[in-house]
Amino acid sequence: MGCLYLAGLGAGSLCSRVLSEPLLTYARYFASIDLGLRTTGNAAMVFSVGFLSLFCQLSLVLIAGFCVLGIGLIPITMVLKGAGAGVFTALLYQQLGAAKGLVLQALVFWLPETLGSLFVILLSASALHVSCGLLRCCLGQGGGGLGAASRRLVHRYLTICFASMLVCGLSVLLTLVFGGLL
Repeated sequence: MGCLYLAGLGAGSLCSRVLSEPLLTYARYFASIDLGLRTTGNAAMVFSVGFLSLFCQLSLVLIAGFCVLGIGLIPITMVLKGAGAGVFTALLYQQLGAAKGLVLQALVFWLPETLGSLFVILLSASALHVSCGLLRCCLGQGGGGLGAASRRLVHRYLTICFASMLVCGLSVLLTLVFGGLL
C-alpha cells in the first residue's frame, strides 16, 4: 500500500504540468483554498477541513473493505491519494516558488500529511485483508476468521479516526506557528 501511495505521489507531482486546463484550474482552486485557510489562522476551519478530508478517506477505505470490489478499489484509492498529494505539492511550489514552497511544505504540510497517509495505509492493509477474505468466501474457499478480521477492521477504523483528530490538531498548531510565513 505504501508503494502505491509513493507511486501516486511521484506521478502526481510529475503530471501536474501536463494536466488539462480544466483539471489544472480545479486543482489550483483547491490548493489556493488550502493556502488561504493557512494564512487566515482560523484554527477551527483548518481542523475541520483536515479532519473531514481524512475521515472521508478512511470511511471510503472501510466501506471498500467490506466489499469484494475493494480488492481493486483500495489500491486505486492509495494511488489517487498519493497523486492528489503530489499535485498539491507541485502547485505549492509553482504558486509560492521553490524556496518558499519547500519551507512551507516542510514546516506546515509534511508531518500532518505523512501521518494521515500512514493512517490510511494502515487501514487499507486491514481493509484489503477483509476484502480478500470476502472474495475467498464467495468463491467457496472458506471464510475462516472473517468475523474476527472484520471486527479488527472496525476497531482499527475507530482508533485511527480518533488518532486523526490528534493529527489535525498538530496541523492546526503548525499552521498557527508557521502559517504566517505565507
